[in-house]
Amino acid sequence: MMAIGTISARPKIWKLWMLTLKNRVKMAQHKIYNIKAGLPFSKILAQHLLQVTADQPERLTQYKVLLPTRRACRILRETFLSINEGKPLLLPQLTPLGDVDEEDLSLMMFGNSQGFLDIPSAIAPLKRQLLLAKLIRSVPGFVQGPDHALALAGALAKFIDQVVVEELSFSELHKIVPDEFASHWQITLNFLKIISENWPAILAEYNVIDVAERRNLLLQALASHWQETPPDYPVIAAGSTGSIPAAGRLLGVIAQMPTGQVVLPGLDMELDDEAWSHIGESHPQHGFKTLLERIGAQKSDIEDMSDPDHEDALRRNRLASEMMLPAQVTVRWKEFSKNHDVAPMLEGLQYFPCNTQQEEAALIALMMRESLQHKTNITALVTPDRALARRVSALCRRWNIEVDDSAGQNLVESRLGKFITLSMEVSQGGFDVIALLSLLKMSYCMFGQDDTRYNAMITMLETQFLRQGYLFASYEMLRDKIAQKEECDELLFFVEAFYAALKPLGYYARQSEAQNFADILKAHIKVLEALATTQEKSGAEILWRGDVGQSAALFLTELSGQAELIDDVSFAEYTKILAALMRAVTVRSAYGVHPRLLILGQLEARLSDADLVILGGLNEGTWPPDAGHDPWMSRPMRHEFGLPGSDQSVGIAAHDFVQGFCAKNVVLTRSEKVGGSPTVPARWLDRLDTLLQSCDRHIGELSDAPYLDWAKALDEHDSFHPYERPEPRPPLSTRPSGASVTKIDVWMKDPYAIYMHYVLRLRKMRPLIQDNDAALRGTILHEILERFTALYPLELPDDAEEGLIDIAREVLAESMDTPDLMHYWWPRFLKIAAWFVAHEKDWRHDAKFLESEIKGNIDIDVDGQAFNLYGTADRVDRMHGGYALIDYKTGGSFSKRALTDGALPQLPLEALILAQGGFAGKGFKQQPKDEERKSVSKGDTVYLGYWKLTGGTKAGEVQAITGDLDETIETVLDGLKSLIAVFRDLDTPFYAIPDTNNAPRFNDYEHLSRLKEWAALDGEEEVA
Repeated sequence: MMAIGTISARPKIWKLWMLTLKNRVKMAQHKIYNIKAGLPFSKILAQHLLQVTADQPERLTQYKVLLPTRRACRILRETFLSINEGKPLLLPQLTPLGDVDEEDLSLMMFGNSQGFLDIPSAIAPLKRQLLLAKLIRSVPGFVQGPDHALALAGALAKFIDQVVVEELSFSELHKIVPDEFASHWQITLNFLKIISENWPAILAEYNVIDVAERRNLLLQALASHWQETPPDYPVIAAGSTGSIPAAGRLLGVIAQMPTGQVVLPGLDMELDDEAWSHIGESHPQHGFKTLLERIGAQKSDIEDMSDPDHEDALRRNRLASEMMLPAQVTVRWKEFSKNHDVAPMLEGLQYFPCNTQQEEAALIALMMRESLQHKTNITALVTPDRALARRVSALCRRWNIEVDDSAGQNLVESRLGKFITLSMEVSQGGFDVIALLSLLKMSYCMFGQDDTRYNAMITMLETQFLRQGYLFASYEMLRDKIAQKEECDELLFFVEAFYAALKPLGYYARQSEAQNFADILKAHIKVLEALATTQEKSGAEILWRGDVGQSAALFLTELSGQAELIDDVSFAEYTKILAALMRAVTVRSAYGVHPRLLILGQLEARLSDADLVILGGLNEGTWPPDAGHDPWMSRPMRHEFGLPGSDQSVGIAAHDFVQGFCAKNVVLTRSEKVGGSPTVPARWLDRLDTLLQSCDRHIGELSDAPYLDWAKALDEHDSFHPYERPEPRPPLSTRPSGASVTKIDVWMKDPYAIYMHYVLRLRKMRPLIQDNDAALRGTILHEILERFTALYPLELPDDAEEGLIDIAREVLAESMDTPDLMHYWWPRFLKIAAWFVAHEKDWRHDAKFLESEIKGNIDIDVDGQAFNLYGTADRVDRMHGGYALIDYKTGGSFSKRALTDGALPQLPLEALILAQGGFAGKGFKQQPKDEERKSVSKGDTVYLGYWKLTGGTKAGEVQAITGDLDETIETVLDGLKSLIAVFRDLDTPFYAIPDTNNAPRFNDYEHLSRLKEWAALDGEEEVA
């Protein structure tokens, strides 16, 4: 049995094998070639093979070509076809070195499979993650949930791979002295020892080994076979840097075979011995240096495969080599300009620093679009920044160009992934209205309904129920509410069908005890297919098709087969586990959607050829990547253990950068800000700038092309005409013939809002979830006080304050899904409660509570035409000599003078309605007949007061006028009649906020009036 626990003896065996190899290599001539950076690697390699087999084309099939990845095999295959102009061609045997299997080995070893038949199968990645997560959870106190365990399992799997790839053993952990490190690292080391002791036994139980271990063993078997029995057919290993030690040894064997050749991608032949000796992990040539040392070869042994015709294309290689010099020899930069003409090296090189990532994406998209003017050119964007890639892809659609990101998309972020996660959120306990509507509005969701009525049903559900302020805590509450309306029978059937489709998953969501993971997953898949079913096709036909659907189907099928490895879980744990596992699934298109525009990650860009290469996202932390935090070992610990340092990833990124930088036509881009935060340019840009300055040049000279200006101009106009203040003049027949008392103040301040409300009848839709803002707190406070005064209409008990607080708790529980959202307001309410009860006790010495929230209306004659005035009084009390009208406020500015002068018309107008008997059971004209109509007989008002309740420094305060209020009411009435008369003139427009210094406190129509645009223009004119 071979597993990580048995590796301990293997490094010694392999070291002896390497000594034997080196001795043999000394007696054999290396056949190692190099294709310089910037040259079309796959094209040169293909042309070379065609050239050496030109006299006998059929000999090409005898060649065995080992390439780094399956994608590289596909690229070389397509290159052959391109060179041959699509005509039929016998191709060489192409094998991915990084994904070698028994079939390939058997063919290469003439069917002699004895070297690998005893090697166990590789454990599937998903199965390994689940087993590691289970092992991690068995360690007491190390994780906080199943999703955390899976995340740690993913990180631990990568760490195990690093150990295996570097041919180390966990038995060497004792070399690390725990006392030299912080206590948390000691805990981690102890954890790793537990894992290393148990993981081999787990692998042995399933008779499998880690993927990296199996690859090592397979490559070792092939290397041993070829070392003992060299093949008589040509073998070429191309494009690999030998970063995997086992692969590096195989390259060493191939290099000294009589029929073997190794072709390196981008070895810097310009570096002298001094610079070569100082190369560190962060240098782009570090991988090659390590490989050559491993196989005992010298840089001088390597031959150049580049065609002399490409000499013009290699001028930038000299610049790249100098730019990447190790720090110990950068003193040479001072002499660089004396010995080299830098101008030819900069031909075809452009650099564009952009303000934002959006600007960078617009620039790249524009350049990609422009490149299509050249009928055969291929343009490739190479970037590790997937957010930038998505932006570019989206911006290309403005020209109806579809470009996909070959680096792929995370399954959980795909539309199908969102459909899967939303189905879990809706099935989970409670009532998530956002998730519900999001799921219903997805194109996947049809659950067998008539597609011609589907959208109408969703609109009805949303507008008539979900946005009406109802608080639904469950599906049953929603169904009962719909059932109360006779005209909603079709909607009731629609909602019942939807929840019937969800029922199998909802069953598990309601269980209090842990359930079998496989059973929940099976129910979940059943629900997904039921939701996706249409009247023409089954849900399976719709969901599991295409690249995303097939990837999801394979993932769910594999997970179903491995579900026994997961302990019983609650539904909440199930959702976290599934989401965590889906994040590890990458979906890639089988074929690019555009033949000449490519968006590539660094790995995908290797061996790819393009006429224009755009290197995007050149910022520290992106390219090169942030080394990040290793949860298992610190840098010193990694060094003691024998693992490569974190700078190795920088060196790999540097090699990818140089490969692109040396292309004939290159564009470098970066964003100076990402997400509003400043960025630091990639270290290679700083090196380039420093080198150019030694030549009396500057990196800014590379930005003189107009592309950035063009990109900005795409969204700019030659002339800009700001939107002017709206002043609609609707026909008289459509102008308001009635208004609420609360709208009169709005009419005075913003006639445009009256036009939108009464003429166009536009209403702001209620939010699906009420914001925890001043408006909500005001509504809740009104409800609390209404219930309190209704409960104690005459006398207040001694514990009135406690009673008010109890009512508040009831209202909060009824009004919000999560009462915790109001907890920060609760201390303020407690102050309000104390103030209100104390004030109420004093108030009731002279007043008696009558009614609250009472509706009324009257008709006012204006030049012979009736105008209906209606309103709702917060509270009406009886005092000596008349009535008291009280309005509760939680904010705003109120004064006695504003009340007296008519600047606050609401309460005086309510007094007018009361004086004319409008509150005597009349209600509103449009009020339903079966709705209760409260009644207060007509009479004079002797008190108009705003009770402002904030819970601040002053918990409450009163602004009121008392006594004979006839003059105030008459003033307001005259003002109202004048206002109505003015707006009955067809020449009077409904201006938007005539005085911006006297705007309404709340404005639902501000965005429609484009206030900020014309108000800013008015301000500029005033300044001028």
